[in-house]
Amino acid sequence: MINCLIQGVTFNRLDCKLKVDEFQTHIESIEAKVSRGVLKGEFTGKITYTPAAELAEGSLFTLLDPNILLPVIKAWDLPFTAELTQRFEFTNMPPRFEVRFSNVCNPTGALMVEAEYWLKDFRYRGVDVLRGDGSMKMVYTTNELTVAVKPLLIVRDEGIAQGGFVVDDMKKTVTFDMVSEVNPKAMARIVGLFEEE
Repeated sequence: MINCLIQGVTFNRLDCKLKVDEFQTHIESIEAKVSRGVLKGEFTGKITYTPAAELAEGSLFTLLDPNILLPVIKAWDLPFTAELTQRFEFTNMPPRFEVRFSNVCNPTGALMVEAEYWLKDFRYRGVDVLRGDGSMKMVYTTNELTVAVKPLLIVRDEGIAQGGFVVDDMKKTVTFDMVSEVNPKAMARIVGLFEEE
C-alpha cells in the first residue's frame, strides 16, 4: 500500500503478510513509513488477533516521533496518552522504541503496553534533555490508568538523573524515586511540579 491516509496519519508505504486460520489472524513482516505534516518515521512489527478471546497482541520496533500518531491516539479515545505524547518535542533524531502490547478488544477490555526506549536531543515539558533511556509500562483498564517509567536515565548538560516514576491518572498522583545531579528546577518541571516559565 502506498500513500494511504488512516485516521489522520499518512502511510507513505505499508507492506505486510496476512495469514488467517480458523483460530487467529496474523499480520506479519509489517514494514511501514508514516508521516503527518513535516513529521516522518517508520516501524516494523507483527500483530496477532484471536477472535475467541477478543485479544490483539503484537510487537513493534519504531523510529518515529510519537506526535505523528496523535490523530490515532485521539481516535482511540486515549486522552491521557495524547497529553503525555504532546509533552515531547524532537528536533533532530526521532526516538527509538521496542514495544509489546496486548489489547482485549471489547468495551470492558484492557490495554497493556510495555516498551524500552532510547531518546536523544529532545525536550520534555519544555526542558532540554541530551538523552533519555529506560522502560515504560502503560495499563489501561476500567479500574486502572497508569504509566510507569522505570528504570529511567536522564542526561543533561549539568549531570544525570536515574530512577523512575509512576503516573496514576485515576488517583491523580505521581510517585517518583530519583537520584539526580540535574538542576532541581528542571527536574521539578520534568516530573510536573512546575510549568515552564
